[in-house]
Amino acid sequence: MKSVFHSKDFRELMVVKELPDNFACTGSLSQHSYNIDYNGIHGHVNEMLINGFLVVHRVIHSPHEIQILTEHDFPFLKMQFELKGHSAYQPAKPGSLAVDIPEGTHNLFFFPAVKGRLNYPTTERFTLEIMLSVNWLQHVFNGDLSSLKQFGYAIDHTQPAVMGVRSGFITPVMKQAILSIIHCPYTGILKKIYVESKVQELLVLQIEHFSNASIITEAAPARTVIKQGDTEKFHYVKELINNNLQEPCSLIRLAELAGMNDFKLKKGFKELFGTTVFGYMTEVRMNKAKSLLLEGKHTISDISWWVGYKNPQHFTAAFKRKFGYLPSELKK
Repeated sequence: MKSVFHSKDFRELMVVKELPDNFACTGSLSQHSYNIDYNGIHGHVNEMLINGFLVVHRVIHSPHEIQILTEHDFPFLKMQFELKGHSAYQPAKPGSLAVDIPEGTHNLFFFPAVKGRLNYPTTERFTLEIMLSVNWLQHVFNGDLSSLKQFGYAIDHTQPAVMGVRSGFITPVMKQAILSIIHCPYTGILKKIYVESKVQELLVLQIEHFSNASIITEAAPARTVIKQGDTEKFHYVKELINNNLQEPCSLIRLAELAGMNDFKLKKGFKELFGTTVFGYMTEVRMNKAKSLLLEGKHTISDISWWVGYKNPQHFTAAFKRKFGYLPSELKK
């Protein structure tokens, strides 16, 4: 399997990378790290090859937008999480699928082969990218991809597909799994087992996230371009939500603190993160509540207060809507 990259931003105008067929690995895992420091662009890349998939973690700082022409001559199946930054792929062939993954979002996509342009418009990137072999995915699903519906059909028939009509926002649970991979405390075979379990967890979370969305077989609709300064404001709103669960701010107050009106906050937040302000707030509160319940040290009444519910019954109803079971069932 061969990948080719061209870019005027790097010393090597063309880089050819040979990869083992189906991401095969003879040992438990193989790791490789390297630093980037050229033409004002600096950062580091960590790669981890485990039999069947390749995990790549990138931290990149650039004074300007980066464009890379890329080609892959093998079936390209990828899970991508842009914690910071923005990745946009435009195919060379008109009418083919494009993939747009703004900051704070993720997607899962498949191409029989790749030829096009990658564009990184932001000055910082902090990402986790997982390239899967089709054989590995089929093994996980016991040879039957029909549960992935149109996406599975596309893979079986070597047709391009992007799972999300729009990239979905990275949930707190996803972020926890991502950071667990990046900061894995184990080595050797234990690291292989641990990382593979987290990759499967992320895959399940992605499938669950997109389960109610349409699988696309044509280019996704263009997103509104959000200015860098506004992007920072929307991330500030996320911080305000995360840090004020007990006393959540109203939408009007969040807009005031971010220096914008509530209409712009609602529209831009949904555009950037793929969910509403209220939807994100509920997601954070429920996942925090679930974490506290699993600790087994707190009463349901205390937990409801900690995550901003004055009435435990309202908390219980919201928890059941989110997870499908009562908080008391988790404490048993």
